[in-house]
Amino acid sequence: MAGVLVVSGPRRILLVGAGYTARLVADEFVRHQRGQEIVAALDDDPSLLGARIGPVVVAGPVSALEDVARTHAVDEVVVAIPSLRGARLREIAVACRRIGLPVRTMPGIAELLGRSITPRHLRPVELGDLLRRSEVGCDDPPPGYLRGQRVLITGGGGSIGRELARQVCRAQPEQVVLLGHGENSIHAAHADLLLEDEDRPVVPVIADVTDRRALARVLSAHAPSVVFHAAAHKHVPLMEASPAEAVRNNVLGTGNVLRCAEASGVSRLLFISTDKAVAPASMMGATKRVCEWMVRDSAARTGRRYVTVRFGNVLGSRGSVVPVLEKQILRGGPVSLTHPAMTRFFMTIPEAVHLVLQAGGLDDGGHLYVLDMGEPVRLVDLAADLIQLAGAGNIPVVFTGLRPGEKLTEALWAPGAAIAPAAPGVLAVDEHVEPPAGARLRQLILALARAAGRNDVGAIRAHLMQSPAVAR
Repeated sequence: MAGVLVVSGPRRILLVGAGYTARLVADEFVRHQRGQEIVAALDDDPSLLGARIGPVVVAGPVSALEDVARTHAVDEVVVAIPSLRGARLREIAVACRRIGLPVRTMPGIAELLGRSITPRHLRPVELGDLLRRSEVGCDDPPPGYLRGQRVLITGGGGSIGRELARQVCRAQPEQVVLLGHGENSIHAAHADLLLEDEDRPVVPVIADVTDRRALARVLSAHAPSVVFHAAAHKHVPLMEASPAEAVRNNVLGTGNVLRCAEASGVSRLLFISTDKAVAPASMMGATKRVCEWMVRDSAARTGRRYVTVRFGNVLGSRGSVVPVLEKQILRGGPVSLTHPAMTRFFMTIPEAVHLVLQAGGLDDGGHLYVLDMGEPVRLVDLAADLIQLAGAGNIPVVFTGLRPGEKLTEALWAPGAAIAPAAPGVLAVDEHVEPPAGARLRQLILALARAAGRNDVGAIRAHLMQSPAVAR
């Protein structure tokens, strides 16, 4: 008896959104996405009810998702609203899971900066999507102060450095120097940037910020007018175990960047700091706090636009908690957290970098700027979202206790600080404290350098404790 060939029909897609992005996606599905067919659309704008989006009609509001999906025998839901806030996307993802439908979404506006919008950007919902806030001004043109400039990015092989280079390139700089001491990470970052656009004026350079002579040669050769200093040791427990390395890389490395920038006439410099520099309980945070003082002192001495931008955790950075939790979930658990009450501030890398670039264009040297990170997130809730996204069921969570240098909560500025808006999503902060400057600051740095040179951990801690750098 001859076999019966069963040919399945196209995959039936329910489109959430009826705006500009949704229309682009619908048109692309018609032209290029064979085997997939949009059968209905949803949107919360009442004026769009019954309107046509490509080949289909807007069948109702987003709250009707489950009913419309059943009526149209939908196989998958596609969310095509880059500006959709995380809380709303979470509701959609939960509704899809209730009826057993996979859901894909567009990245947020900040992640799409400078890229054409096509269905190839659709991907499964990620943690960053669920934490997405209103990305104010993220679709604005890139800052004009970067146009035609030579830009140096330290730590260029890291997550922040790569994204800085990508977004700086939107401003049509003359050149972007991607500097780092890890050849593999710099090579990978350079290759990724050229893969997106082979005409990007990006130059990879291998050098270590702790080597002042090498750094001076790089600045002399490339003559940047703008520097973004992102290179740092950031892992709190590792720096607790190696305080001398925290001093060498963070404090002395930043000192080298500042001195070379001053000598070569760099007019703008932005130092990337961390919320762990606020009354820090760790060597990493304390050394970054000293770096903030160094930037302020340099700006005061030179009159140049050298500033600090402070922010919390970024999703997707190397060594962040999220990849660790994802690996634990993939293995079936348990998920390890330090404490049930621990909270952290989170932001996506593209959004953080977009705001960093805005802060870099502000004209006041020596200022401290802080990114508006929104509300802190409980790590327990973050882990629950990851488990839910993975569809992993009941993954056990265990608590291991705080690690050396960790705090339950972080703050973005000191108590009593004066806060004022500086740009959309960027705050100017005055902590009403006169930090060490001039000779006093130089003496502290020299003492730290000597203590680090002989690996005298006790002296390093003592020197930092004598200043307001460390929480007591």
